[in-house]
Amino acid sequence: MREQKLQDILEHMPAGVATLQGPELRFGFVNDAMRAVIGEEAQEGRLVAEHPGVIPADLLEVMQQVYQLGRAFVAKAYRLVRPTADGQPMAPSYYDVALEPVREGGGPVSGLLLFAVDVTAQEEARQRAHELAIETRRLDTRLRVLTETVPQITFTINAEGKFEYVSPQWYYFTGQPPTADLNAIWPLLIHPDDRLRVLYQSDTACAAGTGWNYEYRLRRHDGQYRWLLSRALPELHAPDKPVFWHGALTEIHDQRELAEALRRGEAELRFLADSIPELIWTATAEGFIDYYNQYTGEYTGLTRDELGPTGWINLLEPSEQAGAARRWVHSIASGEPYEGLFRMRRHDGVYRWHIIRARQLTDTRGPRWVWRLHRRGRPAPPARGAANPVRRAGPHQPRPRHLRLHRLARPQAAPAQLARPV
Repeated sequence: MREQKLQDILEHMPAGVATLQGPELRFGFVNDAMRAVIGEEAQEGRLVAEHPGVIPADLLEVMQQVYQLGRAFVAKAYRLVRPTADGQPMAPSYYDVALEPVREGGGPVSGLLLFAVDVTAQEEARQRAHELAIETRRLDTRLRVLTETVPQITFTINAEGKFEYVSPQWYYFTGQPPTADLNAIWPLLIHPDDRLRVLYQSDTACAAGTGWNYEYRLRRHDGQYRWLLSRALPELHAPDKPVFWHGALTEIHDQRELAEALRRGEAELRFLADSIPELIWTATAEGFIDYYNQYTGEYTGLTRDELGPTGWINLLEPSEQAGAARRWVHSIASGEPYEGLFRMRRHDGVYRWHIIRARQLTDTRGPRWVWRLHRRGRPAPPARGAANPVRRAGPHQPRPRHLRLHRLARPQAAPAQLARPV
């Protein structure tokens, strides 16, 4: 009764259980789980060696050695491929196999106890994890090669603000040995005027879990301080806080020098433009005025904000505004130079004739328009029906003043030329 009860328990175990009897290893007890592993051929009294396709040769050899030596053996994730009914191999399965020698009453080995536990799901997961780890290492190697060949200094900082990684470019740039303590030496290489600001901004960004973007000067291997742009972003794993910041340092020293030279040049040009007693403007590629020189404000009596991007149209004589605006729109669309003779209102309300010219030029910011206005002393046209003062003037009538001034301005003949010999 007791033996039958034990046999019932073993029969319903989820693990495969079988007994192998005698030195020839005949099947004794085999539960259903074990038959699912090695097949229905495993019947009581049959020799294990009679079915080599069911139990692989290497496992059969290990069984014989365990029986002879009397030492237990455990194989983890043993791969077993069972053929189908038509002889085609099935997908491999994995089992933890245990072989225990059986001794009756402490005597010699009389058989083996075989256990098989299905670990296919665990082994497939382990293999996938292994393949993923290999792929991760491959991508990590590729990324590291990429970061170490770009002309930038790349780095990784942990949540405490300590450097976890820095690319070799940092050592080339600073001249520091690879054994240098990054966390100790890096702040000392920052320009004294920038050091406190940089340390505060990076510490604030780490505390807030955000990235940063700032510029500072770092000492190069030759002792010269060079401007660098530092950018970093946190590695986020929601809902946890960032644990790493990955960033890069880009040298922008030459760009800053060029920008400073450009700024100085623009300041000098604007100073010159403000010193010229003429109306000078600049406009964007879309045609909006973005600069009026100082004389424009003095002439119109308006500030730059009051003039605005299109306020010059309102300064023209009302009958000329529509035509001037249409010609300006045409020049913007075609890129053709703009030129016209218009009356523009002065600060005292008097309209004065001006030649307005604009040319499209190109600088680092793209196409731009440069305006220049020349004031003319041309009088306003006479009223309709009035006589022309030049054509209607008789030989004994006085000519208009502007013509008389023109004549007086002509150079007189020298006395020697007047006294010609007869």
